[in-house]
Amino acid sequence: MGKSRLLPRSSKETNRRNNMIKNEKAYDSLLNYRDFFNVLLPYLHCTSRGSGVGSRATYRIELKTTIPPELAQRAIAFTMSCVACVNRINPLRSREKNLRGKSVGVYYSATCPTAISNRCCRTKLATAEFELIARVVHSGAGCTT
Repeated sequence: MGKSRLLPRSSKETNRRNNMIKNEKAYDSLLNYRDFFNVLLPYLHCTSRGSGVGSRATYRIELKTTIPPELAQRAIAFTMSCVACVNRINPLRSREKNLRGKSVGVYYSATCPTAISNRCCRTKLATAEFELIARVVHSGAGCTT
């Protein structure tokens, strides 16, 4: 089997992403943790909206409810750096509880929670990370070395 492509396909997109990474202090991605990502991949679900003319696509990346509870707890405890400001964060977070007190699910966010910083999620690096993760999740290819 050949290696999967994790970077954007066109050279223009690749150059744009590489320039963004060079201009930032550091860039961490869920894909940097290959073993952990490959374990999570079958349980990741991605939806997108707003990809029409004049609007930017937004992605919602969540863990499926079929994930084993011990893996869900491990995912919530996982830490990495925010893609924008390099603070240590938990990128896989539980949603708020519903009216019955039950957690509604686990979602992925590569940036600081908005209660800490509402600027991180609006950066180009955050958008590039979501696009990259969404592309890999949709392809189901996983990470290769």
